[in-house]
Amino acid sequence: MRPLRLIPDDTAIPFMRGRYVGVATSAVLSILSLVLFVWPGLNYSIDFRGGVLIEARLPGAADLSAIRAAVGQLGFGEGAVQLFGSQRDVLIKLGAEAATEAGRAKVQAALQTQFPGTELRRAEVVGAKVSGDLTGIRSPPPHPKDRIHGKPAPVHRDAALPRRPSGLPQPAPVGGPDTGLA
Repeated sequence: MRPLRLIPDDTAIPFMRGRYVGVATSAVLSILSLVLFVWPGLNYSIDFRGGVLIEARLPGAADLSAIRAAVGQLGFGEGAVQLFGSQRDVLIKLGAEAATEAGRAKVQAALQTQFPGTELRRAEVVGAKVSGDLTGIRSPPPHPKDRIHGKPAPVHRDAALPRRPSGLPQPAPVGGPDTGLA
């Protein structure tokens, strides 16, 4: 019995004929990706820019597009809305402009108008301190008299924090005389 041959023995496929087209296509796509990375820039979310994170519970199932439209009319920048937990709970991410008590009240009023019975469960100010150190982007500091849930808003501090609290043992220096690395 003859063995089954899917590819004949005398087959010659010229794979290397397309090498120049492949290298040129790869170079064009690589350069294009670098240009698109720099020219429009990255779209940083609230985690990198700072802003307000609001958790709300609606009386019925959440209509995300209607919530986006209601919150988008307030002028707090581009807001992100997503389901959070059940179909009634939503997470709303807004820009730093909404970090005041007045901003929270405007969001609550807009949601109450559109969806009566809406409950704001929490509102948190998300700072861009750590991400600002990584990316060089700084969010404006909130005014110290702005209040969120009756507490003063966190104050943005650029001062470096101490590396170790007092009372903790300091790590041994690397490269000292005992290590043989000096």
